[in-house]
Amino acid sequence: MGRRMSGPVQGGGAGQAAARWRRAIVISTLSGGLLALLGPFGTYLNGGPGSRALYWIGAAWAGCALYGGAITAVGRIAPRGTAGRRWLLGAAVGAASLAEAVLTRMAAFALWPSLRAHAPGIWGWLAQTLLIGAMAAIVAEWLLSRRPLPADATTVPATLQAGAPARQMPAGAVALQMEDHYVRVHTATGSSLIHLSMTAAIAALGQTEGLRVHRSWWVARQSVQAIEGTPRAMRVRLGTGLSVPVARSAVSTLREAGWLATP
Repeated sequence: MGRRMSGPVQGGGAGQAAARWRRAIVISTLSGGLLALLGPFGTYLNGGPGSRALYWIGAAWAGCALYGGAITAVGRIAPRGTAGRRWLLGAAVGAASLAEAVLTRMAAFALWPSLRAHAPGIWGWLAQTLLIGAMAAIVAEWLLSRRPLPADATTVPATLQAGAPARQMPAGAVALQMEDHYVRVHTATGSSLIHLSMTAAIAALGQTEGLRVHRSWWVARQSVQAIEGTPRAMRVRLGTGLSVPVARSAVSTLREAGWLATP
């Protein structure tokens, strides 16, 4: 086993995702402040502006995490253009709305105990929550639909049919890297993005021997030059010079596949 590598992990997708989450938090804070001023659903009668701001900004942050997580998960399962995406998105928004309704109801009763006497039932509360959540999801989906594909992206069917030709993937893939709703295919001559889920991209490689060493990475066995580091901080170094992180949970998989020397 070689010494631990100190070079940076290549993962532009993670930085882009972090930037999107930061923007979402800022937008949620502003939206929560606006709702605190408007006081929808009778909340203008509850307490002063301070407690309303605390409630609505907190609700907006919770919604950012719940709805943002739901939309992100749907994007990984069914990228833009996939059949059934809208139905899956609707189910995800419904589940997020249920969790948001429970959290906001508990928060409202904690802030304003007297509200229990005249608050709507859980189903009415859920309907109010779903209204706001659905509007936010529609806006988010609309913004995503207007976002252009990356300059080096190639549109590929998200669900590959049985017997699909191998030419749907760039030839000579040495590694796959998940980037939001896309997969970056690394080859010996460079890389390119395809609009495809990681699972479908791996399936498209057919019988190519390789392993998914991280949630966001798959590597081909023949391209591995060295495996370096410790089980807590392990990397796979490829012949192209690419350094790929290995998840701790994947170390045993590598060992069982014979990629690591047995102690």
